[in-house]
Amino acid sequence: MKKIQTLSRLLKIQKTLIYYQLDEFIADIPALHSLRWIFYLSPNLWFRKTTSVSRGERLRCALEDLGPLYVKFGQSLSTRPDLLPEDIATELSKLQDDVPAFSAALVEQEILKAFGQPATDIFTEFDNNAFASASIAQAHLATLKSGEEVIVKILRPNIWEAIEKDMEILILCAKLINNYSEESKRLRPIEVVSDYQTTVLHELDLVREAANCAQIGRNWEGSEIIKVPKIYWDYCKTNILVQ
Repeated sequence: MKKIQTLSRLLKIQKTLIYYQLDEFIADIPALHSLRWIFYLSPNLWFRKTTSVSRGERLRCALEDLGPLYVKFGQSLSTRPDLLPEDIATELSKLQDDVPAFSAALVEQEILKAFGQPATDIFTEFDNNAFASASIAQAHLATLKSGEEVIVKILRPNIWEAIEKDMEILILCAKLINNYSEESKRLRPIEVVSDYQTTVLHELDLVREAANCAQIGRNWEGSEIIKVPKIYWDYCKTNILVQ
């Protein structure tokens, strides 16, 4: 089943890359030549229309279509001019990490999964409408039973599974690129993806994020310049952070 899911995702990626005519982009970058096979014999390649949109903009749109992992990867690549041409790196810097919020029903589902009870049993007030939403998590305003106003950050449902699946594909592509030539190895694609994987997995662990926030708070305790929100540890889970 896992192999079928991976193949299905690869076909989705192939279709997206061809739709945005990124076979041309890959042909222009020697280190990516090992990925040209993705496009061969695809019916999507035969019927596409020509476009005047720049290759950088096409790549940015493709990454946005493919989802959060690719958006973040594009943001990371935009800071590596040694890996990408300047025009593409500049366009990738425009990637925005904001997406529509998930539903109130899913919010309640995640809270119930984390605490074993509904939001109404934990908070005196809880706004089901997120005031901020990104690819990994979203944030809600709430009031604790003690009367303290807090922000509740909730991971997107099933984000771990989605990230894990796409990360396997990125690692596969990195290995293909690395084995292509000495020039490709110089760019250290496996190391780039591995570092990125570590960063993303850390972002998915909200307990780790809470610990980091608490440490920063201790470091700046007493400062009149920087105020770090308090972490409410009794309400922090791997998928929920309250501060």
